[in-house]
Amino acid sequence: MRYPQANAFRPGARLLAALAALIVCLPQAALAEPGRADESEVSRATQLPLSLWTDAQVRPRGVVIAIHGLLMHGLAYDAMARTLASRGFVVVAPDLRGCGRWLLAERAADRSRLLNYERSYRDIVAIARRLKADYPGLPLFLVGESMGADLAIRVAAQEPDLVSGLVLASPAIKGRLLILPRVFYEVVSVASHPLRAVDLTPYVRRCASDDPRVPEEILSDPLARKRLSVLELWRSLSTVKRTLCLVKQIRPATPVLVIQGSADRTLKANAVMLLLARLRSVDQTIKWFPDRGHILLETAYLRPATMQVVEGWLDSHVGPQDAYQAASHPGVTPVSMD
Repeated sequence: MRYPQANAFRPGARLLAALAALIVCLPQAALAEPGRADESEVSRATQLPLSLWTDAQVRPRGVVIAIHGLLMHGLAYDAMARTLASRGFVVVAPDLRGCGRWLLAERAADRSRLLNYERSYRDIVAIARRLKADYPGLPLFLVGESMGADLAIRVAAQEPDLVSGLVLASPAIKGRLLILPRVFYEVVSVASHPLRAVDLTPYVRRCASDDPRVPEEILSDPLARKRLSVLELWRSLSTVKRTLCLVKQIRPATPVLVIQGSADRTLKANAVMLLLARLRSVDQTIKWFPDRGHILLETAYLRPATMQVVEGWLDSHVGPQDAYQAASHPGVTPVSMD
């Protein structure tokens, strides 16, 4: 099995600025550092840092682009991606601009370290087009968690021919006003300096998950961000506000799975009903997880029940299980692209 790989890349990107605010969605935990692997054609072609999971012993039956949430990076999907790869899916997870390996790149400083959702959106479209060319005839699904779900919605709305279906985990529709006193104080104190970073550590500890291991996973991950500028927080908030308008543009024929924890402390869980009310898809499924928190997919502590829902839904939208050679392949190592 072939996994995430590392490629040198040069971030050269002008990143836009926005204005102040807090509370959006954070992504999940990071895992081991990238292992060695062969260069990926996708990474070379797009010149982007991303992770790729494939199994050479299983015939590909579908393609998945996994889009991470705030603070995180593509390798946070490692546990989910390994499982899907063993079932015949090619999984690619890019690092959004300003996240993960973008921060390690040459000359990554000042504004080049800021989140940039517009550039990230164009990156995802470029990756999707490349994958459609590399795997003609295979369905391409977008899996996004939190802010990643919002970007997945935008791609499906504006580039419908690229997308065969959506899996949206804890989509960022409405944030909770759970600004901890310490975080609120920091935002106010740096408001006149929009590029100064706000420490989100206390927010991560309290709101990331119902599983106490997940916040520690995030905070101990060297590629996960723990601080964001007021500009970046505002850009995230602005992206969230546009999402419900984009939902209406998704084609009725596009199948959608939404998974949501009822005990989400980062977002208002019931806000997904607003999303479903505007969604025109004739094939829409929602799965509620009682007493579960915000992070559902981007963690090494991925729960079997969650994975079962995602696997089952994807299987049902790519054909019967006998369409590929099922096999067990232990010892798979991710390949990452720096």
